[in-house]
Amino acid sequence: GIDDLATSLHKLAEILCKMGEFEEALSVIDKWAECGSLRSALAVEDTNHQHESPIPSFKWIQTQADYGMDSHTNILNRRDVALTTVGEVRVFQPEDISLLRAAADKHFAQTVGQQTSRYTMQYEGNSEVHLDDLCSADPSLKHRIDRILQEKVYPLVRAAYREDEDEPEPKGSICVYDSIFVRYDAEKAKAAGRIGAAQPLHQ
Repeated sequence: GIDDLATSLHKLAEILCKMGEFEEALSVIDKWAECGSLRSALAVEDTNHQHESPIPSFKWIQTQADYGMDSHTNILNRRDVALTTVGEVRVFQPEDISLLRAAADKHFAQTVGQQTSRYTMQYEGNSEVHLDDLCSADPSLKHRIDRILQEKVYPLVRAAYREDEDEPEPKGSICVYDSIFVRYDAEKAKAAGRIGAAQPLHQ
């Protein structure tokens, strides 16, 4: 099945990295990422969907300046790395956040501290659950999240691509690769010898 394929690709990528074959490893990681998208139960973008509400405004978060360079060179070298929303239009309403928290709390209570995330890099004190797992257990939550994706998230991604002259807008439908809900426990993290709650360094 798809889970067996994902596990095999993940192991192959590790082997290629140990061999120093990084280009080949990246190619395998791309295929592994596609398996994650195929597993997701969240809605794929409907390019014929008529948006009923305005999409959130956004601005780019850029890489920090290198103070060893002059200001003109810094401006040219700064890169857009992520989006943050601005203005009055929200991605999630307060009731959406309450629903997500309630679903996650229920999941964590049922698993009694057992780690259910598909990711293996974990810090003490962190609890993780994949959003599509929460939605699979709660049809009403999935309906709400799917609507947010169609009405807010996917149009926001499209708008960001249209603004970037160097990146062509995706021709096909957009989908969610993964989305993680993380609960932090600073006291457990400190008891384990860490400064506080945090995420491990990601690739």
